[in-house]
Amino acid sequence: MHKGLVSQLLFLVVLLLISAACGLPAEPPQVELPPVVTSSDGINIAYADEGPREAPIAVVLIHGWSCDRDYWSGQVPALAGDYRVVRIDLPGHGGSGSERKSWTLEAYGSDVEALVTALDLQKIILVGHSMGGYVALKAAQRMPSRVLGVVGVDTLLDAEWSLPPEAWEAWLAPWNDDFAGQCDLFVRGMFPEGAAETLVDDVAGKMCGADPQIGLALFRAFGSYNLAEEFAATKAPIHCINADMNPTKVDINRKYAPSFEAEIMEGCGHFLMLEKPEEFNRILLDVLRGFKTPQES
Repeated sequence: MHKGLVSQLLFLVVLLLISAACGLPAEPPQVELPPVVTSSDGINIAYADEGPREAPIAVVLIHGWSCDRDYWSGQVPALAGDYRVVRIDLPGHGGSGSERKSWTLEAYGSDVEALVTALDLQKIILVGHSMGGYVALKAAQRMPSRVLGVVGVDTLLDAEWSLPPEAWEAWLAPWNDDFAGQCDLFVRGMFPEGAAETLVDDVAGKMCGADPQIGLALFRAFGSYNLAEEFAATKAPIHCINADMNPTKVDINRKYAPSFEAEIMEGCGHFLMLEKPEEFNRILLDVLRGFKTPQES
């Protein structure tokens, strides 16, 4: 065969091979799924487990309504030097399952207990933002021998505040018709004037994409939550880090939880850990160090 023809044929073969290779579908990117444990009713609970496994105390971070474990990402580097840090996705949020039929704060307390038990965490401090503070109290009541303290983050403001059921339902009524729109107004109203627009947009966008059925069920659960009773039933000391946007009634809370303490961050809205992470982390570490193990007490 003529050398030129051989060269052309070889060229065509190589070209075809290259074309075929280029036409192959790219390998899909590998997405690392979070580890999970199973709740008492069979729901997958996703979580992140960071920091030294040998640390004597684990900090369990519990997010708020329509949020997820990523809202605590800015706290992990500050905490993981001294503590094992566990961030939970409550069912119906983040990477956890959402097949539950009844959405209650009692069930969420059980979910936190299931995670703590599965990881065999012996001494823990529960840190809960917003709704997560209510969940933390429920969880602390289930594990009194393990829980050294509860830290509320812009939550647990007033043990004697309540809203009549009819007023609660009236507030919820517009949400039934326009969940996303009402949620957007609600979330934006929790930031102070001058808050970073990108942060506000990001939080509102993520939270308001929640499942309305789950979101509204949890709001109704808030309506029947008696904070005074929950304080009285919680044996662990309680220390809040709250914003100055709404008053924290320390004296009232101490009527039901004598150990109640609060640090107030100025110029913040509801999402302290996102708005001023460095200041928040410093205060949180101080609060965590104040909780004593039984040997230290």
